[in-house]
Amino acid sequence: MKTFSFFLLFSFTTIFSVSKEDKIIYAFWDMSSGKFAKMKYIGETVSIDKVNMLDTTQKIDKDLMEIGVDLRMDTLTVKVLHNPGIRVGQTLYLIEKNPDHISFKDGNIVGQIKVASIFETSFFGKQIRGEGYLRLIENKIMAVAMPIESESLDEALVLKKQGDYFITKGDTASAISYYKKSIQKDSQYPESHYALAKLHSNSGEGYLSAGFEYKIAWQNRNKFQDQEDKFQLHIDYMKFLIRKYEIESFKNNHPIQDLKTCISIGSEALKLSNKTMEIYYSLSYANFLLLVKTSGLTIGTNEIDAKQILENRKDKENFLSESEKNLEKAISITPQNYKVQMLAVLVYFEILKDLSNRNSKSKVSLSKELKSKIENHGRLYKTYKPKNKKFDKRISDILDVAKIFE
Repeated sequence: MKTFSFFLLFSFTTIFSVSKEDKIIYAFWDMSSGKFAKMKYIGETVSIDKVNMLDTTQKIDKDLMEIGVDLRMDTLTVKVLHNPGIRVGQTLYLIEKNPDHISFKDGNIVGQIKVASIFETSFFGKQIRGEGYLRLIENKIMAVAMPIESESLDEALVLKKQGDYFITKGDTASAISYYKKSIQKDSQYPESHYALAKLHSNSGEGYLSAGFEYKIAWQNRNKFQDQEDKFQLHIDYMKFLIRKYEIESFKNNHPIQDLKTCISIGSEALKLSNKTMEIYYSLSYANFLLLVKTSGLTIGTNEIDAKQILENRKDKENFLSESEKNLEKAISITPQNYKVQMLAVLVYFEILKDLSNRNSKSKVSLSKELKSKIENHGRLYKTYKPKNKKFDKRISDILDVAKIFE
């Protein structure tokens, strides 16, 4: 009985263990020339959905169709057997098995796909959906591999995890060291840049280093393996850009481009989720800061500057409108957030001040409505503000001025 158990255990260990070397494929571009690329084995094809020539769901270039060229993409599904760090947008290659080999050790490169999505299935596990031109490929099982240039990604991921471990232990210095080692292994690995950015942004003047790391992480955002981290990057980067603007404004340096980048990031973030208060708050605040900046511009009165005055006025109206629109969304999601209530006081006071520039019969009623909003949001700000947070003097000043504002 013991002998049988040992044999069974040995058999299962042999069947299910795969050595690192077994995951390497020598993929030949041309067998005759011997030119090959060393690649990592990902898995095997499950199905190829080729475009029907009569399919009208995809846009067809009539001129190309007339000369017999069809540029519509085929769709391929891949079963993932080994994941060394596959990313959306990455190029993978299809390898035709060499008939002289039992496994997919060597083979010809017969096609390539661009990873469109990575998803988990309940029965088949992780799969990839890719797109490519697969007209000449027969519907048979082929190996799928990624270039070996990503070989160090595994090591980068492990080093990043080690950095995360030291974060949980409160050892920031060791965490930074491991994050930097991770980046040395794969300079485009966004998770490590993002982790470093968050650490630097919490350390005084380290916001300059944080800005560099955030920028690299953002540029490589489509390479995130964790989609939740990718989404959170949008939120944290927006907050950082606003904070950077405020810090540098005190130095008489107004990096307006940071605020515009923040708004651009927010627009992309809303495509991922339109139910997150932080996104709307940052969009509202960025537009508010642009409004304040635009209002503070000094413009002359000569004929040349008259056009600038009109453009300035148009920009102010746009910033004010966008700030109010996003503010109302943020309040509807999380009304108990004291920062949202504080921003409401600032925005509605700007609208109140702007009434003095308008000739409107409803000016009096609008003024009363805005004063009521300012008073209400000021009260909610006081209610929700944590006791350890200092009362913002701007709010107390606005509440006093709004009562007598004409």
